[in-house]
Amino acid sequence: MQEYLRQHDPDGRRQLLLHAMCKCQTLETQRARDEAMRYSQANLPHGRTFESYQSRPGAEDALAAARGFAEGLLPACLVLTGQTGTGKSHLLAAIGWYALGRGQSVRYEVAGEFLDRLRHSFAHRENEEDLYELTAWYQHHSVLLL
Repeated sequence: MQEYLRQHDPDGRRQLLLHAMCKCQTLETQRARDEAMRYSQANLPHGRTFESYQSRPGAEDALAAARGFAEGLLPACLVLTGQTGTGKSHLLAAIGWYALGRGQSVRYEVAGEFLDRLRHSFAHRENEEDLYELTAWYQHHSVLLL
């Protein structure tokens, strides 16, 4: 887009200045904004990667399954179960960071918060579009981690 600006120089003569932003700069700026939004919407806890995961006895299978899922070697659904403190949340976040690095859109959400959002949309059904918009927003992510 070109924008013409009129300015006066110190002597009072008019000059017509052409101000045009390079399309490359515009595209790059938009890509940077999109990338920042993708990372922001991911909602991932920082520092939880496969490299920082401290394996616990008996968790080797969970680590292998999480890596396989992240790399697309397993079916499109992975369920991790186990006692508190076994690293399930860490592995989910690691999957998310891996997916973000591959350019995918990700959403990490504590299951209770996700359910609260659903409950709220059902409780306030003045507008049925609210539930549709909520589910559509979650569905647009390529990786949903609960």
